[in-house]
This record gives sequence, C-alpha cells and structure tokens, in this order.
Amino acid sequence: MIKALLGFVAFIFLILFIVIMIARGGKSGDNVVRKDIPQLNTAASSDANFQFTQDGPIVAEEDHFSIQISVNKSNRTVRVIRGYQGQVVASSSFGNNEAAFADFLSALDRAGYTNVNRSRYQSEAGLCPLNNRFVFQSDQFEKDFRTWTTSCRENGTFGGNFSTISSLFRDQIPNYNQFISSTRQTTGLSL
Repeated sequence: MIKALLGFVAFIFLILFIVIMIARGGKSGDNVVRKDIPQLNTAASSDANFQFTQDGPIVAEEDHFSIQISVNKSNRTVRVIRGYQGQVVASSSFGNNEAAFADFLSALDRAGYTNVNRSRYQSEAGLCPLNNRFVFQSDQFEKDFRTWTTSCRENGTFGGNFSTISSLFRDQIPNYNQFISSTRQTTGLSL
C-alpha cells in the first residue's frame, strides 16, 4: 500500500514537472546572449553620434517644435527647433568623455535600443498628428540606424524600452526640465 502511494505521488510530481516544462517552453532561463545585436559600448571610442528627437504635434509653422538630444564621446547637446525648416531657437551643450559615453551606450544596449519592430508604415511622417513622434538615430553601424515610435497607438519600428531610453537621453542634459521650461517661456512654444 505504501509503495503504491509513493508511486502515485511520484507520478503526480512527474506530471507537474512536464506541465511546467511545456508551459516554459523547455527553457532553463532567459539569460541567453543574442549575438546578432552589436554591443553598443564598442562604439564608445569612435565618432559615433546617438540622437533622440521628440517631434511635436503637426501644427502651424510658428507653433511646431522639435527637441533633439545628441550624445557622442565628446559632447552632449540639446536643441529646440521651431517650425519645419530647422530654426534652432535654443540650445545648450556640455562636454562628455569616453567613459561616460561607454556607460550611456551600455545602458542603451540593456534597454533594447537596437531592438526593431515591424511596422506597417515606413516612417513616422503624418502619424500621430495631434501628439508626439519620437525618432532614435545613430551612425555607429555600417548603415545608419533609425527607429521611431509615437505617443499614439502606432508603435513604429522602435522596439526598446521607451521610458528608460528617453530618460537616459534626457538625463544626459543637466537641468533638462529647467532648460525646457525657460525655453517655453522665451519662445511661447508649447513644449
């Protein structure tokens, strides 16, 4: 009787183990290294430039704005652009160094900067007209890298963690919020 009971309990544990393995897809963990994606921090000593652009709502020339943040091994720059013709109305630049740039690139890497989604649209042009479009660009690969997303329903080609990556870019600019606030006051743009 005891042997039958132990056999039954062992059988139940075996069934549970099989069900758990099937549910997990047979994986032992999610720490698989993806070798098809380049390590961004290898670009730290290069002349690579990484840029984040927030393109505002599609409105009149006088009211339209874009905010661009560019980061490379030597500089970190934020620019506010009025209209569609690229008129810079405010900018601020700060020095950078290779070690800080390498950390920034490693953080972008871990947040999925190079992850790309499929989209039914080739570009963000005309999408999300009442809100923002966001573009991530860099020139560290053999071919320029460009992905985008929106603050609307269309997620675009950007496949990384938007919140983390956009914060990483903004955090490269000391007193970013104060800069945007004072630019809003002096230009009248609704940033």
